[in-house]
Amino acid sequence: MEKPHELAQDVCVYPGALGPGVCELIWKKFDADPRKSPMGNGTGLLEVARLPGWEVYQQEILRSLTAIFEDYATRVLDRKERLGPVGDDHYVLVKRDVDSEVDEHWDGADPSRLISVVFFLNQPEDGGEVFFRRQKLLVRPEQGAAIVYPACFTHPHQTRPPKDRDGFYLLTWVRRIEPPTNDPTRSA
Repeated sequence: MEKPHELAQDVCVYPGALGPGVCELIWKKFDADPRKSPMGNGTGLLEVARLPGWEVYQQEILRSLTAIFEDYATRVLDRKERLGPVGDDHYVLVKRDVDSEVDEHWDGADPSRLISVVFFLNQPEDGGEVFFRRQKLLVRPEQGAAIVYPACFTHPHQTRPPKDRDGFYLLTWVRRIEPPTNDPTRSA
């Protein structure tokens, strides 16, 4: 993995987080998988965590996520928060068909989500960017790169429609762990 680029307000891009060969194997396997569900706007979705047939890919994803989360927690959070287990659930593969629209949203509707990670599995030449309106930041897809950002209302974003070929993305989140109720470090 190459050195990350800090772009703006806690948004980092990690070039080469996944190798191009791994990315291509993942998106081709996903595209052929009959278990993916349509999302209604010309896209498909498949949650692959613990799904039979995906174990080899999950190991590679976990390796990359562990390195990314350790760097991001130190670089951006300036500490290591109590974060959820890295990579044991919620790997979601998403296919964006050519010209499919995705409305602006933020990822914190689930309050356990602290940090979002989006891997670009392929590289449309036209479109497919992730746009952060408040940060005035447009991140172009680069195969194998990962974008990491806070999963909260401060970072609304939109995936722009790919124009020349379908876009494939892998999404996951770092989650907050609540301390046990008998934890003496927990404030009342």
